[in-house]
Amino acid sequence: GSNWEKIYSVFPTSDGGYIVAGETGGYGTVIDSLILKLDSNRNLVWAKTYGGSNDELSRSISPTSDGGYIVAGYTNSYGVGNNDFFILKLDSDGNINNCNISQSPTLSSSTPTLSSSTPSVSSSTPSVSSSTPNLSSSTPSVSSQTICPI
Repeated sequence: GSNWEKIYSVFPTSDGGYIVAGETGGYGTVIDSLILKLDSNRNLVWAKTYGGSNDELSRSISPTSDGGYIVAGYTNSYGVGNNDFFILKLDSDGNINNCNISQSPTLSSSTPTLSSSTPSVSSSTPSVSSSTPNLSSSTPSVSSQTICPI
């Protein structure tokens, strides 16, 4: 994209390829969830972004027994406040049945240039202190909101 992309989860798929979950800041003015499907040669099969008017980020993805994928992350567009969690159920092509929160971005790739250097290391005696944490407990309230019909 025109800005940046981050990857948080990569999972091998039954066809020898990979499913990748992360985020992109390169397609619009907000951060969107980004899901990529790669073939066994790491070529892009499809790419989709998912999001609303604010930020959505995917942190984990896994194949499901029906050939689709389950995605976990968080949203600032849907729910009752900031950073509400979301779970997306995708089919094998990255679609959410009966839901229109995804789009297919145009992606390009380039080979990064890598370099290495020898770090400088110094040592000192660390200072250690401890304290007893003040813990309190409360029962969270949970409400649900349907983003798209299932």
